[in-house]
Amino acid sequence: MNLWQKIKAGLEAPEKGAGTATLRLTDIAILTYAVPVERVTPLVPNGFIPDRLPDANGELVAFVQTTCAFCEEARWSPAPEGTGEAYREITYRVLGRTDKAKPGSYVLRSFYSADRVYLAQRALQKEADFARATVHISGDPVRGTFNGYQLRTVADRGTTEWEIATAENPDAVPAPFGKSDDMTRFLLRREATYFALSAGPKDWTGYAPVAFPDELPVPIIARLVSARLTPWRELGVLSVEAANEPQSVLYIPTLTVTAYPPRPVKIA
Repeated sequence: MNLWQKIKAGLEAPEKGAGTATLRLTDIAILTYAVPVERVTPLVPNGFIPDRLPDANGELVAFVQTTCAFCEEARWSPAPEGTGEAYREITYRVLGRTDKAKPGSYVLRSFYSADRVYLAQRALQKEADFARATVHISGDPVRGTFNGYQLRTVADRGTTEWEIATAENPDAVPAPFGKSDDMTRFLLRREATYFALSAGPKDWTGYAPVAFPDELPVPIIARLVSARLTPWRELGVLSVEAANEPQSVLYIPTLTVTAYPPRPVKIA
C-alpha cells in the first residue's frame, strides 16, 4: 500500500464515530451572484450539478458566492480545549449538489489567514491560499445591530475587497425568493463541501461534510457599496461591473456548525 492509498483509506472512514470539529463562526458575510449556467459548468467536476433557479426573465441561472467568516477556534474533538487555531476564511464557491441531492457547494478558491490552518488545508485543497485580512465591522452583535463591514485581503491568488452597508429596506427579500426562510435555507444550508484535491487520482474529489443546526439564524439583509473580487474575473465568472451587482448580501453575527473529517470521493 503506497502513501496515497494509506491516506485515502484513513480519510474514507465513515462519518459515524469519526472525530468532529465544532466551529463557532462569527461575522459571516455572504455575497451571492446569479450567473449564466454555462459560465460555471466548465469549472466544476463531472457529477457536480450547479443549482438553478429562474431569474426575473424566467431564465435558469446558477448561483456563486463569496463568503467570509471568522472561526474562533478550530480543533478536532480529540484535541483539548484551547489548542485550536483562530482564523478567517474566505471562499469562492458554486452552489450545487451531486446526484445524492444533498445541497452543497464546490469551492473554486479558498483563503486562510492563519499559517497552520493554511498549511493543513493546502495539503488537502489544491486551490487553497494564505491571505492577510484586514476587517472592520461596525455594530453591536449583542443587540443584533449592523452598520457596516469592510474587508481587504492580500494573497497570491487574488484580491478580495468589499464594503457592505445597511440595506435601505432590510425586510425586502431579494428575488427569486419569496420568503426569508426559503432564501436562508437555500443560500446558507450547504451541507456538502467539495473541492479539488492537492494529490491523488484526478477523477476523485475532496468532500467535507458539515452539519448545521436545525434552526438557522435569521440573517441581516445588507447592501453592497463596492467590491473587488479578482478570482471571479480570473475564472471568467464575473466582470468588474458584475461583481458590484450581487443577487443578495447577507450578514450573520454568529453560527455554530459541526465539521467532519474531509475525505476523497468519486462523484462522477
